[in-house]
Amino acid sequence: MNEKVEYLFDDGPKKKNKYIIFAFILALLLSSISLYFWYNDKPSESTPPIISLLGDSVIVLKKGEIYTELGYKANDVEDGDLTKKVKIEGIVDSNRPNIYAITYKVKDNSGNVALIVRNVVVESENKNLDLKLNGNNFILVKKGSDFIDEGYQVKDGNKDISSNVLKLGDVDPDKEGTYNLVYAIKNKEEVSTVTRRVIVYEDGDLTDDEEYNENGIE
Repeated sequence: MNEKVEYLFDDGPKKKNKYIIFAFILALLLSSISLYFWYNDKPSESTPPIISLLGDSVIVLKKGEIYTELGYKANDVEDGDLTKKVKIEGIVDSNRPNIYAITYKVKDNSGNVALIVRNVVVESENKNLDLKLNGNNFILVKKGSDFIDEGYQVKDGNKDISSNVLKLGDVDPDKEGTYNLVYAIKNKEEVSTVTRRVIVYEDGDLTDDEEYNENGIE
């Protein structure tokens, strides 16, 4: 009788073993799930650093005007601030009209490399090339909508050389900000540019801005 009463409150040795095995499997499963999320939340060692330029990514100078480095920042998800490790390549000769590229490069401790370029255009004093933009040189783009570049045209005498134009800069229509697109043309004698300014905005951001009102925008 005592043995039967004991087993009314006791599942017996076999069932106890089953519970132990079940608890072990459950603990193993929970550990695996935790490890999975920890691993996926951990920054990947293959993620490269990010270099951010201070100032415009395209700079236009007049011949003889001194180029001044505007600065930069570099950051890595694992190694942190890498600004001091950035290497700069490229030279600007402000007395020689040309299109120059300044390259910024950095490597993190995992060997991942990041690279970004700032273009510097030194314009000629005398401009004979007739470089013009199609449409307005000032454009407003609502955030999230498409930006369509209306293009440009340039002639060297009676010859259309629009295909030789180099477009510098880009526009991210999903990110608020002011973007300067520089269109540059170069031949053996001169370098000329024209700039289109694009502002990506959100609804309600432009109502009190005097600059926009000066451009005829309500």
